[in-house]
Amino acid sequence: LSYFDKKDYTGAEKCLKQGLSYANKTNSKYAWQKLMNNYSVCYREQGKFDEAIACLRPLKTEDTTKLVMHYLNFGKIFTKYRQYDSAEFYYNKILPYLSFDNTRIETKVSSYDAMSNFAELQNDYPLALKYRKIHGWLKYQVQDSLRKDNLYHIQRQYDYETLQNTMNRRIISNYRIEMMMAVDII
Repeated sequence: LSYFDKKDYTGAEKCLKQGLSYANKTNSKYAWQKLMNNYSVCYREQGKFDEAIACLRPLKTEDTTKLVMHYLNFGKIFTKYRQYDSAEFYYNKILPYLSFDNTRIETKVSSYDAMSNFAELQNDYPLALKYRKIHGWLKYQVQDSLRKDNLYHIQRQYDYETLQNTMNRRIISNYRIEMMMAVDII
């Protein structure tokens, strides 16, 4: 990810190549699919659209979230490639899956963001606004969930520290009692 953030696609390709050789050695289909998907993103960002499409073509999945990401990546490639009919085809394939409960919320956020941008590019501003509102609402849910998780971890840490302080006070109290008894004996 850091190579992608820095737009150092040569470094990204080098890491992806190493990962792909490892995935092939270990026969990990999951890792291979993830790496090919990342290769397609790398190629898309470089403007190598045919290579990006070639990376996605062999990927097959039944998992709803992975299927949505697969179609979403095709949509983004074709949008950037300015093949808007193909992009619309893949964005339309995404829509039925976004109502499924087993589609990850982060995937939905990314999908609605891309579809909003595409609708705006097509000058369909009401649809773009609709998707942008859904995107905003889902993104808020993700952020709220993260906030609640952080609060839970903070509360858990506080509870642990309170318990530790109670135990330390008991140990010190017992030590004092032992010291007084030792002084009385002497």
